[in-house]
Amino acid sequence: MEQINVNLIPKGVGPVCHASQYDKGRVIRANLFDNSDKYVLSGTETITIEVRKPDGNIVTAALAYETSTSYVDIITTEQMTAVKGRNLCNLSIAKGNTVIGTTNFFMIVEVDPTEGGIESESDIENLQTQVNQDVINAVEAGLVWKDVEGVLLAGQETLTLTSEYFTDDCMIDIYTSVYGVSTKNVELSNGSITLTFKPRQSDLNVKVRVT
Repeated sequence: MEQINVNLIPKGVGPVCHASQYDKGRVIRANLFDNSDKYVLSGTETITIEVRKPDGNIVTAALAYETSTSYVDIITTEQMTAVKGRNLCNLSIAKGNTVIGTTNFFMIVEVDPTEGGIESESDIENLQTQVNQDVINAVEAGLVWKDVEGVLLAGQETLTLTSEYFTDDCMIDIYTSVYGVSTKNVELSNGSITLTFKPRQSDLNVKVRVT
């Protein structure tokens, strides 16, 4: 909890307290002084905070306190902190027919980072879906490629790879882990490709690049 010293005698440089924009329920304690002495509340005072916001509008609020104490707690309201910047404040203390204002103080309200922004929660939640679709669109447009890999096991002749990137009209390049090994036949369809090789005595890593 932030605390400031507020003098009943208007003099000197006013203290400064702080809040965030739209703070509701933030407690700032104002310790009361009458010149250099603590001002002890008798319980007969009515204390009001007066706030002039940077947009020129004024907010007032009555403050509760405990008898025989020397402080009041300012509890911010949404309207009190609605405008970012330097808010001019004052405490008005009424006792009988006497009404006095304390020295001015300032409440610095920092800007809410979401103020004026565009809500993007749904975009954030669906970001991965959007990225995936963007990649598919880019592949379809021939802007990037997608590598689909598999292993032709020793003794086998065919290897079937599946991917949504395989279409009837896509372009492919085939790479193998052994130099000079090439396919005997290629069958391409929507969603899969089947590669035929001569049987080998060892496994063969195969990569198909789709563009």
